[in-house]
Amino acid sequence: MSIENLLFADASITAEGCPIVLLGVPYDGTSTFRGGSRFGPNAIRQASYNFETYEIVHDVDLQDVRFCDLGNLDEVGTSEAMVQQVEAFARDQLSAGKITIMLGGEHSITAPCVGVHRPPAFVVLDAHMDFRESYLGDRNSHACVTRRVTEQLGVDRVLVVGVRSYSGEEAKAVKDLGLKHITSFDILDGGLDRVLKALEGLPDEVYLSLDMDAIDPAYAPAVGNPEPFGLTPLHVKRIISALGEKIVGFDVTEVSPPWDQGNTAALAARLVREVIAAVHRSGRA
Repeated sequence: MSIENLLFADASITAEGCPIVLLGVPYDGTSTFRGGSRFGPNAIRQASYNFETYEIVHDVDLQDVRFCDLGNLDEVGTSEAMVQQVEAFARDQLSAGKITIMLGGEHSITAPCVGVHRPPAFVVLDAHMDFRESYLGDRNSHACVTRRVTEQLGVDRVLVVGVRSYSGEEAKAVKDLGLKHITSFDILDGGLDRVLKALEGLPDEVYLSLDMDAIDPAYAPAVGNPEPFGLTPLHVKRIISALGEKIVGFDVTEVSPPWDQGNTAALAARLVREVIAAVHRSGRA
């Protein structure tokens, strides 16, 4: 099978009978430092074949899990076209009762999917606040994701984890609105207890978004906007495990293969497998 037609390892090619649906969104039209995340979905798929099917922590064999991979959306040139595509995908899958997993692509793919989902809670792991009103004239920019989601859901339903970079304008807006966030410094200095306590208090349905730059570039160097002093992969794994029974949607974004030697894509693929196993173990799928 060519890489263009490659499926995520152990996935079915049809959504029939599969409660979990994967989709690639090869879009990086608003990238501002490193481009190339449009190649992320296929790189993540290719890396997924490296791993054993059995997930030891969850006691789940992915060969026994019903999930499908619908391939990639068409590449488009504008953020507006991307938004329309993602919204259509989300509407179709939610009407069919599916749990959605998107492989990015840049982080701008998240907001349109969440806007259709309208989950009771949204958790984003990200080095950046992404809370600009617009960036370079585009309100759909990757730098505006959390702002758009907060507008869609309300500030009380959003939690940002791992943040360590934002503008003065963003800092004021976040403070004025009372956006809940936990910095990477909080976690590195004090451990995950504060995060895990916050996750325990969330509703039963959560959309989880992972921008790979939440993870320190020592572990995930090939991202659009690498930022030092980040989370470790184990931090992210523990957050996924803590949320497993609540996840109704997930995306992983900002893997940029032109800057990779394979380790960033491999980590992203492994974390996708963690989500699938955790959701299955919870009985949701």
